[in-house]
Amino acid sequence: MKFIDLSIPIINPEEALFDPPLTQPRIEYSDHDAGAEQMGFIFSRLKPEHLPVGKGWAVESITLGTHSGTHMDAPWHFAPIQDKEIGEKKAMTIDEFPLEWGIGPLIVLDCTDYEEGYVMTPENIDKKLDDISHNL
Repeated sequence: MKFIDLSIPIINPEEALFDPPLTQPRIEYSDHDAGAEQMGFIFSRLKPEHLPVGKGWAVESITLGTHSGTHMDAPWHFAPIQDKEIGEKKAMTIDEFPLEWGIGPLIVLDCTDYEEGYVMTPENIDKKLDDISHNL
């Protein structure tokens, strides 16, 4: 079985192509010098000379919302109730959403003739479907 990652990367706003401003992630990078300082703060007796070449860890602090990057919305996102036609009940949160509802048949379209970062249009997708003689 081959897995293909379809997610959009979590990157800083100046590099982001897809996330609207309110949902853009923020990534703060700490280098090895800052990491040594952080480690000294957490482990009070630790000194830079105790660390390999006097350097600490390099880490990232990430701030993002539930709409950053690739995600799936739960019914709860849209309204507090669902199934109004058959009797109101509390809308499902994402942890209550049945995983099997998100799994099913798929097709793979070869889009390697487009430049990286190109945003596909419905017409592009229709052409790719025609190329493989597939109807949705």
